[in-house]
Amino acid sequence: MLRGKWGLNKNRNDHRHHAVDAAVIAATDRGLLQKVARAAARCEQEGAAHALRDMPVPWNGFRDEAQECFQRIVVSHKPDHNVLGRLHKDTAYGQELNSQGKLVAVHRVPLASIGKASDAKKIRDLHLREQILELFKDEPNSVTVKQRLEEFSGRTGVRRVRVEEVLTLILIHDSTGTVYKGLDGDSNAFVEIFRTPDGKWGQEVVSTFTANRPNPFDTDRQRKSLPLIMRIYKDDLLALGRKEERRIYRVAMFSQNQGVTLAAHNEGGNLKNRNKNKEDLFKYFSKGASALQKDGARKVSVDILCRVRDPGPRT
Repeated sequence: MLRGKWGLNKNRNDHRHHAVDAAVIAATDRGLLQKVARAAARCEQEGAAHALRDMPVPWNGFRDEAQECFQRIVVSHKPDHNVLGRLHKDTAYGQELNSQGKLVAVHRVPLASIGKASDAKKIRDLHLREQILELFKDEPNSVTVKQRLEEFSGRTGVRRVRVEEVLTLILIHDSTGTVYKGLDGDSNAFVEIFRTPDGKWGQEVVSTFTANRPNPFDTDRQRKSLPLIMRIYKDDLLALGRKEERRIYRVAMFSQNQGVTLAAHNEGGNLKNRNKNKEDLFKYFSKGASALQKDGARKVSVDILCRVRDPGPRT
Protein backbone atom coordinates (compact mmCIF):
# COMPACT_ATOMS: atom_id res chain seq x y z
CA MET A 1 0.00 0.00 0.00
CA LEU A 2 2.80 2.42 0.87
CA ARG A 3 4.73 1.58 -2.31
CA GLY A 4 1.70 2.51 -4.34
CA LYS A 5 0.96 5.66 -2.34
CA TRP A 6 4.54 6.87 -2.73
CA GLY A 7 4.68 6.00 -6.44
CA LEU A 8 7.30 3.27 -6.05
CA ASN A 9 5.53 0.16 -7.31
CA LYS A 10 8.02 -1.59 -9.58
CA ASN A 11 7.94 -4.48 -12.03
CA ARG A 12 8.52 -7.59 -9.90
CA ASN A 13 10.52 -9.13 -12.77
CA ASP A 14 13.16 -6.49 -12.07
CA HIS A 15 15.55 -7.64 -9.35
CA ARG A 16 15.78 -4.04 -8.12
CA HIS A 17 12.28 -4.36 -6.64
CA HIS A 18 14.01 -5.78 -3.55
CA ALA A 19 15.74 -2.42 -3.08
CA VAL A 20 12.37 -0.67 -3.45
CA ASP A 21 10.93 -2.85 -0.67
CA ALA A 22 13.96 -2.12 1.53
CA ALA A 23 13.64 1.64 1.00
CA VAL A 24 9.96 1.62 1.91
CA ILE A 25 10.65 -0.45 5.04
CA ALA A 26 13.49 1.88 6.05
CA ALA A 27 11.20 4.89 5.72
CA THR A 28 8.45 3.29 7.82
CA ASP A 29 8.70 4.20 11.54
CA ARG A 30 6.39 3.27 14.42
CA GLY A 31 4.26 6.39 14.00
CA LEU A 32 3.69 5.65 10.33
CA LEU A 33 2.70 2.07 11.16
CA GLN A 34 0.05 3.39 13.51
CA LYS A 35 -1.30 5.65 10.77
CA VAL A 36 -1.44 2.70 8.38
CA ALA A 37 -3.31 0.64 10.99
CA ARG A 38 -5.88 3.41 11.45
CA ALA A 39 -6.17 3.76 7.66
CA ALA A 40 -6.76 0.03 7.35
CA ALA A 41 -9.61 0.32 9.87
CA ARG A 42 -11.15 3.13 7.83
CA CYS A 43 -10.73 1.00 4.71
CA GLU A 44 -13.58 -1.27 5.82
CA GLN A 45 -15.90 1.71 6.06
CA GLU A 46 -14.78 4.02 3.23
CA GLY A 47 -13.13 1.64 0.76
CA ALA A 48 -9.50 1.07 -0.16
CA ALA A 49 -9.32 4.08 -2.47
CA HIS A 50 -9.50 6.46 0.52
CA ALA A 51 -7.44 4.45 3.01
CA LEU A 52 -4.12 6.26 2.53
CA ARG A 53 -5.34 9.63 1.30
CA ASP A 54 -3.69 11.52 4.18
CA MET A 55 -0.51 9.44 4.31
CA PRO A 56 2.53 11.77 4.06
CA VAL A 57 5.69 11.01 2.07
CA PRO A 58 8.85 10.59 4.20
CA TRP A 59 10.17 13.92 2.89
CA ASN A 60 9.66 16.18 -0.10
CA GLY A 61 11.36 14.74 -3.16
CA PHE A 62 11.54 11.24 -1.62
CA ARG A 63 10.15 9.47 -4.72
CA ASP A 64 12.49 11.17 -7.20
CA GLU A 65 15.55 10.63 -5.02
CA ALA A 66 14.64 6.97 -4.49
CA GLN A 67 14.04 6.37 -8.20
CA GLU A 68 17.40 7.93 -9.04
CA CYS A 69 19.12 5.56 -6.60
CA PHE A 70 17.31 2.51 -7.98
CA GLN A 71 18.41 3.34 -11.51
CA ARG A 72 22.06 3.38 -10.43
CA ILE A 73 21.89 -0.08 -8.83
CA VAL A 74 23.84 -2.88 -10.50
CA VAL A 75 22.52 -6.22 -9.28
CA SER A 76 25.04 -8.60 -7.76
CA HIS A 77 24.79 -12.20 -9.03
CA LYS A 78 26.72 -15.18 -7.73
CA PRO A 79 28.54 -16.67 -10.75
CA ASP A 80 28.39 -20.44 -11.25
CA HIS A 81 32.03 -21.55 -11.62
CA ASN A 82 31.29 -25.15 -10.65
CA VAL A 83 32.11 -27.55 -13.50
CA LEU A 84 30.34 -30.48 -11.83
CA GLY A 85 27.15 -31.75 -13.42
CA ARG A 86 25.75 -34.33 -15.78
CA LEU A 87 28.49 -35.11 -18.29
CA HIS A 88 26.38 -36.41 -21.18
CA LYS A 89 22.96 -37.74 -22.15
CA ASP A 90 22.18 -41.42 -21.74
CA THR A 91 22.00 -42.32 -25.43
CA ALA A 92 25.12 -43.73 -27.10
CA TYR A 93 25.50 -42.94 -30.81
CA GLY A 94 27.29 -44.55 -33.69
CA GLN A 95 28.79 -42.46 -36.47
CA GLU A 96 28.08 -43.29 -40.12
CA LEU A 97 28.02 -41.56 -43.49
CA ASN A 98 24.58 -40.53 -44.78
CA SER A 99 23.41 -40.63 -48.41
CA GLN A 100 25.14 -37.25 -49.04
CA GLY A 101 28.44 -38.53 -47.67
CA LYS A 102 28.20 -36.51 -44.44
CA LEU A 103 29.07 -37.98 -41.05
CA VAL A 104 25.93 -38.27 -38.89
CA ALA A 105 25.04 -39.64 -35.47
CA VAL A 106 22.93 -42.82 -35.56
CA HIS A 107 20.89 -44.43 -32.79
CA ARG A 108 17.73 -46.48 -32.27
CA VAL A 109 14.41 -45.08 -31.09
CA PRO A 110 10.98 -46.68 -30.49
CA LEU A 111 8.73 -46.58 -33.52
CA ALA A 112 6.06 -44.99 -31.31
CA SER A 113 8.31 -41.94 -30.84
CA ILE A 114 7.93 -41.01 -34.52
CA GLY A 115 5.22 -38.39 -34.01
CA LYS A 116 5.45 -36.32 -37.20
CA ALA A 117 6.72 -36.44 -40.76
CA SER A 118 9.95 -34.58 -39.87
CA ASP A 119 10.76 -37.40 -37.42
CA ALA A 120 10.13 -40.01 -40.11
CA LYS A 121 12.56 -38.24 -42.48
CA LYS A 122 15.37 -39.04 -40.03
CA ILE A 123 14.89 -42.82 -40.41
CA ARG A 124 18.10 -44.24 -41.86
CA ASP A 125 16.68 -47.14 -43.88
CA LEU A 126 15.37 -45.54 -47.10
CA HIS A 127 12.72 -48.20 -47.80
CA LEU A 128 11.41 -48.09 -44.23
CA ARG A 129 11.50 -44.30 -44.31
CA GLU A 130 9.20 -44.19 -47.36
CA GLN A 131 6.80 -46.64 -45.75
CA ILE A 132 6.55 -44.59 -42.56
CA LEU A 133 6.20 -41.30 -44.47
CA GLU A 134 3.16 -42.74 -46.23
CA LEU A 135 1.42 -42.80 -42.84
CA PHE A 136 1.71 -39.00 -42.65
CA LYS A 137 0.73 -38.06 -46.22
CA ASP A 138 -2.73 -36.67 -45.29
CA GLU A 139 -1.43 -34.79 -42.18
CA PRO A 140 -3.24 -36.94 -39.59
CA ASN A 141 -3.73 -35.88 -35.96
CA SER A 142 -1.70 -37.40 -33.13
CA VAL A 143 -4.33 -40.02 -32.26
CA THR A 144 -4.51 -41.24 -35.85
CA VAL A 145 -0.71 -41.34 -36.09
CA LYS A 146 -0.51 -43.50 -32.99
CA GLN A 147 -3.08 -45.94 -34.37
CA ARG A 148 -1.34 -46.16 -37.75
CA LEU A 149 2.06 -46.78 -36.16
CA GLU A 150 0.60 -49.53 -33.96
CA GLU A 151 -1.02 -51.17 -36.99
CA PHE A 152 2.22 -50.88 -38.99
CA SER A 153 4.21 -52.38 -36.13
CA GLY A 154 1.76 -55.27 -35.78
CA ARG A 155 1.85 -55.93 -39.51
CA THR A 156 5.64 -55.72 -40.02
CA GLY A 157 7.06 -56.57 -36.58
CA VAL A 158 9.03 -53.30 -36.54
CA ARG A 159 9.32 -52.01 -32.97
CA ARG A 160 12.37 -49.75 -33.18
CA VAL A 161 14.00 -47.80 -36.02
CA ARG A 162 17.46 -46.37 -36.60
CA VAL A 163 17.50 -42.59 -37.06
CA GLU A 164 20.28 -40.22 -38.03
CA GLU A 165 20.91 -36.73 -36.68
CA VAL A 166 23.53 -34.06 -37.21
CA LEU A 167 25.16 -33.74 -33.77
CA THR A 168 28.54 -32.73 -32.42
CA LEU A 169 29.50 -35.75 -30.36
CA ILE A 170 32.02 -36.49 -27.65
CA LEU A 171 33.99 -39.35 -29.22
CA ILE A 172 34.93 -42.31 -27.02
CA HIS A 173 38.00 -44.32 -28.06
CA ASP A 174 39.07 -47.84 -27.16
CA SER A 175 42.59 -48.81 -26.07
CA THR A 176 43.79 -48.78 -29.70
CA GLY A 177 42.51 -45.26 -30.30
CA THR A 178 39.55 -46.41 -32.42
CA VAL A 179 36.28 -44.53 -31.95
CA TYR A 180 33.55 -46.99 -30.94
CA LYS A 181 30.75 -44.66 -29.81
CA GLY A 182 29.79 -41.04 -29.41
CA LEU A 183 27.99 -39.22 -26.59
CA ASP A 184 25.89 -36.09 -26.75
CA GLY A 185 27.20 -33.63 -24.18
CA ASP A 186 24.49 -32.60 -21.73
CA SER A 187 25.80 -29.15 -20.81
CA ASN A 188 28.62 -26.67 -21.28
CA ALA A 189 30.95 -25.60 -18.47
CA PHE A 190 32.37 -22.35 -19.85
CA VAL A 191 33.43 -20.52 -22.99
CA GLU A 192 36.97 -19.35 -23.63
CA ILE A 193 37.56 -16.10 -25.47
CA PHE A 194 41.05 -15.98 -26.98
CA ARG A 195 43.17 -13.94 -29.35
CA THR A 196 43.93 -15.33 -32.80
CA PRO A 197 47.26 -14.67 -34.57
CA ASP A 198 45.68 -11.81 -36.56
CA GLY A 199 44.61 -10.02 -33.37
CA LYS A 200 40.94 -10.92 -33.57
CA TRP A 201 38.99 -12.66 -30.84
CA GLY A 202 37.86 -16.26 -31.19
CA GLN A 203 35.75 -18.50 -28.97
CA GLU A 204 35.66 -22.12 -27.87
CA VAL A 205 32.85 -23.59 -25.78
CA VAL A 206 34.11 -26.27 -23.38
CA SER A 207 31.63 -28.99 -22.42
CA THR A 208 31.13 -30.22 -18.87
CA PHE A 209 32.52 -33.57 -20.04
CA THR A 210 35.79 -31.97 -21.23
CA ALA A 211 36.06 -29.78 -18.12
CA ASN A 212 35.99 -32.91 -15.94
CA ARG A 213 38.71 -34.82 -17.80
CA PRO A 214 42.13 -35.37 -16.11
CA ASN A 215 43.47 -32.36 -17.99
CA PRO A 216 40.34 -30.16 -17.97
CA PHE A 217 41.82 -27.29 -19.93
CA ASP A 218 43.20 -29.40 -22.78
CA THR A 219 41.26 -27.29 -25.26
CA ASP A 220 41.88 -26.53 -28.91
CA ARG A 221 42.88 -23.03 -27.83
CA GLN A 222 45.57 -24.38 -25.52
CA ARG A 223 46.90 -26.85 -28.05
CA LYS A 224 47.43 -23.97 -30.49
CA SER A 225 48.98 -21.82 -27.71
CA LEU A 226 46.53 -18.97 -28.32
CA PRO A 227 46.45 -16.37 -25.50
CA LEU A 228 43.35 -16.42 -23.30
CA ILE A 229 41.38 -13.18 -23.05
CA MET A 230 38.79 -14.43 -20.54
CA ARG A 231 36.96 -17.56 -19.44
CA ILE A 232 33.20 -16.94 -19.13
CA TYR A 233 30.85 -18.97 -16.93
CA LYS A 234 27.09 -18.82 -16.54
CA ASP A 235 25.94 -15.87 -14.38
CA ASP A 236 29.20 -13.98 -14.88
CA LEU A 237 28.71 -10.25 -15.43
CA LEU A 238 30.03 -8.64 -18.61
CA ALA A 239 30.39 -4.92 -19.23
CA LEU A 240 29.93 -3.72 -22.82
CA GLY A 241 30.65 -0.21 -24.00
CA ARG A 242 32.86 2.53 -22.67
CA LYS A 243 32.40 5.33 -20.12
CA GLU A 244 28.82 6.66 -20.07
CA GLU A 245 27.79 4.10 -22.73
CA ARG A 246 28.73 1.19 -20.48
CA ARG A 247 26.00 -1.38 -19.91
CA ILE A 248 26.26 -4.44 -17.67
CA TYR A 249 24.76 -7.82 -18.54
CA ARG A 250 24.47 -11.25 -16.96
CA VAL A 251 25.56 -14.36 -18.90
CA ALA A 252 22.49 -16.57 -19.38
CA MET A 253 23.99 -19.31 -21.58
CA PHE A 254 26.48 -19.89 -24.38
CA SER A 255 27.04 -22.12 -27.39
CA GLN A 256 29.56 -22.39 -30.19
CA ASN A 257 27.04 -21.24 -32.80
CA GLN A 258 25.25 -18.49 -30.87
CA GLY A 259 28.16 -17.19 -28.82
CA VAL A 260 27.37 -15.68 -25.42
CA THR A 261 23.67 -15.09 -24.67
CA LEU A 262 23.06 -12.12 -22.39
CA ALA A 263 20.35 -10.45 -20.31
CA ALA A 264 20.44 -7.11 -18.50
CA HIS A 265 21.77 -7.54 -14.96
CA ASN A 266 18.46 -6.50 -13.39
CA GLU A 267 16.17 -8.85 -15.35
CA GLY A 268 14.51 -11.45 -13.10
CA GLY A 269 11.85 -14.13 -13.16
CA ASN A 270 12.01 -17.18 -15.43
CA LEU A 271 14.05 -15.68 -18.26
CA LYS A 272 13.57 -18.62 -20.63
CA ASN A 273 9.80 -18.40 -20.33
CA ARG A 274 9.85 -14.62 -20.57
CA ASN A 275 11.99 -14.81 -23.70
CA LYS A 276 9.38 -17.09 -25.33
CA ASN A 277 6.44 -14.93 -24.23
CA LYS A 278 5.47 -12.67 -27.14
CA GLU A 279 3.75 -10.27 -24.76
CA ASP A 280 6.89 -9.76 -22.64
CA LEU A 281 9.25 -7.05 -23.87
CA PHE A 282 12.24 -8.94 -22.49
CA LYS A 283 14.32 -10.82 -25.06
CA TYR A 284 17.73 -12.49 -24.90
CA PHE A 285 20.44 -11.32 -27.26
CA SER A 286 23.68 -13.03 -28.24
CA LYS A 287 27.13 -11.86 -29.24
CA GLY A 288 29.98 -13.82 -30.76
CA ALA A 289 33.66 -13.20 -30.05
CA SER A 290 34.11 -10.53 -32.73
CA ALA A 291 31.08 -8.55 -31.48
CA LEU A 292 32.35 -8.80 -27.90
CA GLN A 293 35.73 -7.45 -29.01
CA LYS A 294 34.09 -4.55 -30.86
CA ASP A 295 32.09 -3.64 -27.74
CA GLY A 296 35.14 -3.79 -25.47
CA ALA A 297 33.69 -6.66 -23.44
CA ARG A 298 35.24 -7.48 -20.06
CA LYS A 299 34.25 -9.41 -16.98
CA VAL A 300 33.23 -7.26 -14.04
CA SER A 301 32.30 -8.05 -10.45
CA VAL A 302 29.75 -6.39 -8.20
CA ASP A 303 29.91 -6.52 -4.41
CA ILE A 304 26.90 -6.62 -2.08
CA LEU A 305 26.84 -2.81 -1.95
CA CYS A 306 26.46 -2.71 -5.76
CA ARG A 307 29.96 -1.31 -6.32
CA VAL A 308 31.26 -2.34 -9.73
CA ARG A 309 34.85 -3.46 -10.16
CA ASP A 310 35.56 -2.82 -13.83
CA PRO A 311 39.07 -3.40 -15.26
CA GLY A 312 38.18 -1.41 -18.37
CA PRO A 313 37.77 -2.47 -22.01
CA ARG A 314 40.01 -5.24 -23.36
CA THR A 315 41.87 -4.72 -26.61
